[in-house]
Amino acid sequence: MTPDELASLNEIGHDIVQAFAAIICETLLLTIYGVFVLKCLLLVRHSVKQRALSGYLLSMTILTMFASAIVLWTLDLTNFIMEAKITLIEKSGDLIDAKYQEALAFVFRLEAAQDVLYAYMTLLGDAIIIHRIWKLQAFSGRLWVLLVPCAILFGSFVATVILTVCVAEGGSNIDSQQVNFKSPVCVNIQIITYIMPSANTAIATGLIGLTAWKYRKSIAPMFRDNASIVANSTSKAKQTQIEKILVLLLESGILYFLFFATQIVLASIHAGNGSLPGLTFASKIYAYSSSVIVGLYPTILIVLARSKHNVLDRAAASSAVTSLPSLRIAGRRVIDSGRDRTPTFQITQIGTRRADDEPELDSLPPSPQDAAEKGERSSL
Repeated sequence: MTPDELASLNEIGHDIVQAFAAIICETLLLTIYGVFVLKCLLLVRHSVKQRALSGYLLSMTILTMFASAIVLWTLDLTNFIMEAKITLIEKSGDLIDAKYQEALAFVFRLEAAQDVLYAYMTLLGDAIIIHRIWKLQAFSGRLWVLLVPCAILFGSFVATVILTVCVAEGGSNIDSQQVNFKSPVCVNIQIITYIMPSANTAIATGLIGLTAWKYRKSIAPMFRDNASIVANSTSKAKQTQIEKILVLLLESGILYFLFFATQIVLASIHAGNGSLPGLTFASKIYAYSSSVIVGLYPTILIVLARSKHNVLDRAAASSAVTSLPSLRIAGRRVIDSGRDRTPTFQITQIGTRRADDEPELDSLPPSPQDAAEKGERSSL
């Protein structure tokens, strides 16, 4: 056996070991992802039962992303099996070098298709993130703020379409680093599909952080005041739990941004060139797990956002405060020059709404003054 054949066998052995470890990590993450998907579907089932369009779309998006992650996991497993089959089993009379190059060509072609599917997964994930920002009202009532992430989402869609065309045109050239595209746009298009979601995540995380800060400055003191009135400290405990959920939303957004930032760096320096075996091994595990992470974060975001709404409702329901004259939840303010029409209501009514619905002032019960006035008019 020649030295070149020994070197090829050594490369094949490293590829098999690294791919096996990467698939094990990806499988574990996929299992965790499945648990969160089930939890998420249970949380949105009420909207589906009410035949709400948002509930149907959200459920379909979650299932589509999970199905895409399973497909990508299956393709990774196919690459692992086919590389060993082509190099070690098929065509036993051929040279190891030739079989290894054939196996790499097969792997590169399949990975090019995986890149396209992965890019569409990031699109769906960004759409879910923007939807969660809308539901959390993290834009502080300024709809124009949402135009920025929506514009980035559109740019990400355009980049994904270009990537699809480039893969159809150049095949495996993107992954094999053999730049031979007719259009110069295709050379770095994959990095662009990483930059767009990272920018969207940065904006969304900033809005969530602003929401958490406003909560600590305005709403949180209200619950602390309620805790001093109520005999027990239930309201204060719930308020602390809400803050923890908002912090989790913020921290997970930062980690998700760092995830995309790492992808941009690795794609820029081509860490898989084999010069650093440890870095090559880590980047392979990272690449195999990326599809699961892209689907896992939006799912966790939905679960945490729903938990935030549920905890806030339960905290309000447990409070004994009878009126909130300075809190305007939603809807329109009714003004009568003759007397104070500030709505007075039991705070327990706030907790009766669904977690997916926006509270409306019109759905609140009438104040005692309105009820008395209505009784006088009916008696006349």
